[in-house]
Formats: sequence, C-alpha cells, structure tokens
Amino acid sequence: MLKIKELFKKQDILLYIISFMVSMVSFNGNLAPFGLAIFAACCSNRKPVGLIYFLSMIGTLIGFGLAGLSSYLISSILFILLIIIIRPNFEEDQRNEKQKLGLYVFIASFVVQALKMIFTGFLIYDFITSIVLGLITYISYKIFVNSIPVITQGFNGKSAYSVEEVIGASLVLCVALVSLIKLKVFGLSITNILCVMIVLYLGWRHGVLIGATSGITAGMTLGIIAGGSPILIATYAISGMIAGLLNRFGKIGVVAGFCIGNAVLTYVVNGNTVPIITIREILIASLGLLFIPNNIKINIEDVIPQVKCFPVTSGVLEGETSKKLNTVSETIMDMAKSCNDSAEDVLEKKDIEEENKELFIDDLFNNFEDIEDNIFYDDLVDNAQIAYDIYDKVLKSNELTKKELVTILEKNTDSKIEQTEDTKTNLEDIVRLVNATYRIHKLNILWKVKEATHKKVLANQLSGVSKVISDLAEDINNTSEEENKKKDKFIINKTVLTKTKDKSEISGDSNLLLELEDGKYMVALSDGMGSGKKANKSSQTVIKMLKKLLSNGFDKETSISLINSSINLNSNEETYATIDLLIFDLINGNVEFIKNGACPTFIKSKNKVEVIKAVSFPAGVLDDIDLVIYDKDLKENDIIVMCSDGIIESNKEFQNKEIWLKNLLENIETDDIEKIANIIITEATDNTLGVIKDDMTVIVLKLQKK
Repeated sequence: MLKIKELFKKQDILLYIISFMVSMVSFNGNLAPFGLAIFAACCSNRKPVGLIYFLSMIGTLIGFGLAGLSSYLISSILFILLIIIIRPNFEEDQRNEKQKLGLYVFIASFVVQALKMIFTGFLIYDFITSIVLGLITYISYKIFVNSIPVITQGFNGKSAYSVEEVIGASLVLCVALVSLIKLKVFGLSITNILCVMIVLYLGWRHGVLIGATSGITAGMTLGIIAGGSPILIATYAISGMIAGLLNRFGKIGVVAGFCIGNAVLTYVVNGNTVPIITIREILIASLGLLFIPNNIKINIEDVIPQVKCFPVTSGVLEGETSKKLNTVSETIMDMAKSCNDSAEDVLEKKDIEEENKELFIDDLFNNFEDIEDNIFYDDLVDNAQIAYDIYDKVLKSNELTKKELVTILEKNTDSKIEQTEDTKTNLEDIVRLVNATYRIHKLNILWKVKEATHKKVLANQLSGVSKVISDLAEDINNTSEEENKKKDKFIINKTVLTKTKDKSEISGDSNLLLELEDGKYMVALSDGMGSGKKANKSSQTVIKMLKKLLSNGFDKETSISLINSSINLNSNEETYATIDLLIFDLINGNVEFIKNGACPTFIKSKNKVEVIKAVSFPAGVLDDIDLVIYDKDLKENDIIVMCSDGIIESNKEFQNKEIWLKNLLENIETDDIEKIANIIITEATDNTLGVIKDDMTVIVLKLQKK
C-alpha cells in the first residue's frame, strides 16, 4: 500500500498527465516521437516509469491507433533491451541526465521505422524519414531530460533552475497542450490560451530573455508541431520579449507588453486589425495570470554548481541575451527562406505550366467517368492524345468549341464523324464538360499562384522581423557607457506648407517629422496616387507604418519593404504611394536620402543647389522593390527642400521638371526657411495660373548647431 502511495506523490502527478498528453501529439502529422522520448527521459532521471509507460501506451493508442501503438511498443522494447545489453554511462548525481540514453533512443526509433521498409519496399524517402524521426526523438529526449526536474521538483523545495531546464519545461508543456488543439470552447482555443499564459508567467517572473525564449518556444510548437501559421513564431517571440521588458510594471505591464507585441506583428503582417492571436484568448490567459499568487515562483539564479545558469555579472547577461535573440532571428530567417523557396517552386513558369497540364488531364479523365454513355467515351479514355490536344486548344482560347472538338477527334481516330442529332448531342456534352473542367482548373491555378505570391510576401515580412531581432541583439552587444554619453550636436528647423487640389476635400499628400532614438531625426513625405480620400488613405498607410516601424527598431530597408508588401498584399485595387524619407544623424551632421518613386530633393548651400533624385516605382506597384539610398555629410546652415508632384509638375516649360525649382532656389537670397517655403508654393501656384491641379506639399529643413 505504501509503494502505491509513493507512485502518486503530488510532484509526480503532473508528470503523469504530461506523459499521457505528449504521447498523443504528432510531428508533421504522421511522426510520433514524443511517447518514447518522455519515457526515456523519465528512465534517465530515475523516475518510477511503470505508470508513465502505461500512460504513454494509452496516449499513443488514442493518438495514432493500433499501428502507432505497435511501433511504440516495439521501439520501447528495443530501447529497454539496448539498456540491458549495453549498459549506459552514468553521469554525476548533480546532472539531470543521470544515465546517457540518447543514443539508445535514436537507435530504437530509427530501427523500428526503418524495419517497415522490409514490407513496403526500400525507398530513399522512407530511409531519410527514419533518420529524421530518430533525430527528432533524440532531440525531444534531450529537452525532456532537462525539463523533468522543473516539473517534479518544483513541488519539493527546489527553487532555482537553469535556462535549459525552464525553457525545456515550457516546451514540454506546450507540446502537451498541442494534444488539446482541437478542443475549443465558444470558439476559443484552449491550447492557445494556456500557451499564452505560460509565456506571460515566465515573462512576468524572469524578464525579457525568458519572455522572448519562452515565446519562441510556444510559437515553434504551435507553428511547426501543431501545423499553425509560421508567423505565430515571430508573434509569440516579439510578444514574449516585450512582455518581459515591461515586467517591472507587474502583471499589468506584462499583459500590456504581450498585447503590444501581438498588435505590432498583426499590423506588419496583415496591415489591418485582425489579430494573429485573438484578443479574447489573450484576455482569458491574462485573467489566469492575474489569479496566480505572487508568492509562487521559480527563481533562476546562479546557485546550482556544475549547471549552466544565468550569471549575474554585468555584460555576460547581455551576451546571453544577444545569443538567444540571434537564435530566434536565425529561426525566423529559415522560415522566411522556406516560404520563399516554396513560392518560387510554384511561380517557376515552365514547371507550373507542365504541372498544370498534367493536373488538367487528370481532372478531365476523372470527369469523363460521368459520361460513360457517350458514344465517344471509349475514344476519349483510350487515347490520351485527345486530352492533350484538347488542353492545347483551351489554353489558347480559354474554351473549346464543338468544331474544334470534331477536328481533334477525327485527327486522332482517323475517321469522319457523321453529323447526326445523337452525334451533336454527345459532342455538346463533351464540350460542356471540357469547358467546365477548364474553368475550375483555371480558378485553381489562380488561387495557387495567389497563394505563392502571398508566401513571397510573408517571406519578405519574416525576413524583416528576423532583421529587427538580429539588430536588437547587435545593439545589446554594442551598447557601452561611452556611446550613451554621446549628445546631439545639431538641431533641425523645419517648415511644412501644403495646398489641396481644387475641388478636392482632402490632400493625398501626407508627411511626418519624428525624433528617433540614438540621435536620429526622420522626415517623411508620401504622395498617394491621384487625390482625395483614396490617395490620402494610401499615403497615410505609408506614413503610419513608417512611424510604427522606425520608432520600434526596424531599419529603413526592412520598413519600406514591409510597407510595400503590406500595400501590395492588402490592396484589392490598383493603388500606390511614393516614399520620400530623410534620416538625419544629429550627432555627426549626416543625412540619408531614401527614395521610392518620390520627387527629387534639393540641398541648398548658399547659392549652390544639388539635386538628389532616383528612378524607382512607388510602394505597392511591384512585389519587390529596389531602394535608392544616398548618404551625404551636411554643413551648418545647409537647407534641404522636399516636395510632392504637385510642386514639381506645376511648371510645364521644362522637360526636366526639377530644373525650374533648382533655378528658383539658386536665386533665392534669404535663408529663412519659412520664407523659402512660401516662395516655392506661391511660384508653383502661379505656374498653374492659380488653379491648383494637384496636391502640393513643400518641406523646408535647415541644419544648425546647438
């Protein structure tokens, strides 16, 4: 009776539940590595494994049926035999992996999977799959080994854990929760709610590093193992990181940080307010966090000998943070590459045409089965060339005529078709079937290409997120006291004047002047296509996204690329907006000019005027953009003039439209920027005889020392 009680200690009950749940989870839909991995990890940790083995069997049976259970039983028996025959090496008692069983796990998993080829025939694909399953099971075992102490000893007085232990435990919990992926209450995913709650809790207790790494853990689990959207990884990572950053403000700060991260990624990816993680799920998870007593905690401190823990030494923590963030960045970049490669495979013209041809032929032959009574049925199914000739015809003209069908049939059967009433009816039936098949086929192609295009956009966006995380890691590494002491040496004086097109309610031009971090100052001007509300919406989208992205650490190339992708992806009609961006370095007196379909910019230094221009398409016209970036050192009192098309295009005398404005600036004697702006907009209005034919915006800037 005493031994039975020992099996149900409170510190082991959670382990039993998790063992049962993870054994029901598949990897990529058909691989089941987790049952054997958790069983082996418990063996290595010297846990009572009898009940765990039984629960893993039940979970495997529920999740994968008798076939899955058979594989599990054979692999686990082989695993046990290997331990008995070849005694494993023992580690020190302080280590979690007290018996080194990883190699046995790999062999058992690989051998059982490979043995199936005896009955199905040897295929390279099956052999590679066997190796992959072995590796996944081995990696899962190594993670589970480090997680078990957190799961079990947290009830038993242990209060300090290594990074590997905590992250491993969060991964195990997330994998276990995937078993509930189909369970929804009032349309809400229980798995999502609990995963968010785990990230919130760890971010609340341990800050930015654990928040970000637990976020990437949950995102990887839901995005890869559970087959969710790849962007979930970035969403959980960014949300967890911001939640950890705001943990100084308590639970409310953590919840707010997670919501901010989710909102930013939603805006970047969707360009709208449809959240990647639903607000209701975050809200319920947040309520769960708020009800957790403050005295329940897992401290991660450098108190356990011979275990890699968080050091408290200044500088080392930054290095660890940087390393983890770089890992997150690399993972997201790999996802971007995978999305892009998948899209490229679909969009390769020769390949897609050949593949589509075969798909159409297959669909056509399947549909021929519906007209078995047709007098031409035997010819259609016995002579494949007829179907190929039909495809060539409909590809050119988008539909098949009865006359064309007769020509094809006569050519391939070497016989003349008599035009009787029955013959005409049967021919018409075939024509209708072919044209209906082709219409559906063409629609499928369009969706396939559209999906591939969206994948390319997603790849672009993921690359941008990866770059931001990588830059954040670099900033953490490069931050020093000396850099923090740098002060701005310059200031920017500015004047902005606008005029709206005659008979238009609102200007299609939008602008933004914003102070950034690290002594940077941004000036942006966007000109939407046309005028009025539609143009204003396009330019406002550019300006708002520039503000959000650049002020939150995204670099200029990534920001403009994401803006272009968002406009391109979310627009249902032709629309675009120019991007004219200046970024001043107020420490060094340097300025970068970034142009995407924008008007020239003018630099006036006394009576000398330099023109900065570029030929490129505005945002939203092409899937990919080729930015033109200039870099220039400025002198004190240099004046910069930015303007929209309404200014430049107002003068019709010059073929090169910027010439008139260059000449005007050269002849202006004053250095008062407000007067310069008024002179320009007055001259532009006079050029059109007082009738403003397009929205006009002029921004005049002057660099001065403090």
